[in-house]
Amino acid sequence: MPQLIGQRHGLRQIIINLVSNAVKFSPEGRVVIAAERHHAGVQLSVSDDGIGMADQELMRVGEPYFRGSASESGFDDGEGLGLAVVRGLVERHGGEFSIESAPGNGTTARVIFS
Repeated sequence: MPQLIGQRHGLRQIIINLVSNAVKFSPEGRVVIAAERHHAGVQLSVSDDGIGMADQELMRVGEPYFRGSASESGFDDGEGLGLAVVRGLVERHGGEFSIESAPGNGTTARVIFS
């Protein structure tokens, strides 16, 4: 694996926020954390088989205080800042952040650092 250079606190916060969301929104499901080489950089992915998100929610992921339908599904915990923080930290580190999801089929969040 290539060496990942960045602000230690920021990189740790990215991982904590992504894993926390995956665990929170898949209470009886599975969470998979992976790191792999991506060209000359590193790709970190966190996948779950939880409640997932609809397309209209995915367009707003990373907006501060956006919580989507999770709050209507009994997942009241949180302020909707976790993914906004992730997006900001990833951008500050020159990386890319993306999410794939479907209702009832879980979510995969990917962070790529080149």
